[in-house]
Amino acid sequence: MKNEGRIGRFVVAGQPTDEEIRALGERGFGMVVNVRLDTELEEPEEPKVRAAGLAYASVPYTHQTLTREHVQRVREAAEAAVGSEVLLH
Repeated sequence: MKNEGRIGRFVVAGQPTDEEIRALGERGFGMVVNVRLDTELEEPEEPKVRAAGLAYASVPYTHQTLTREHVQRVREAAEAAVGSEVLLH
């Protein structure tokens, strides 16, 4: 994935393509946490992620709107993905 970086079981990357989303399960991912605003996406991502057999959480924020609540929601989503890789984008 574009600009992919790993920290333990967490991967931070740019927007995955549809092909990359379909391959996430094979790579050991179990959760996708999308922090992008709905207005940044051309079409909904959640149905694609769920069709690939992965859990999905949307926690939209920008660097101007980021709050402790956003951080907590991302943490809770990541913790729910026990034993699997987590993609944060």
